[in-house]
Amino acid sequence: MGHAGAIIYGDFGTAESKIRALTAAGVKVAKTPMEVPALVRQSLR
Repeated sequence: MGHAGAIIYGDFGTAESKIRALTAAGVKVAKTPMEVPALVRQSLR
């Protein structure tokens, strides 16, 4: 686990809460590492 997953307090700091926050801010979040190249390609268009 890296530093991004190190601090969890209740529902704050969990992977699910971070994904919800990023998605709500309009960030596309890959569900699997295999999705990352396609998201990068889309963002560079």
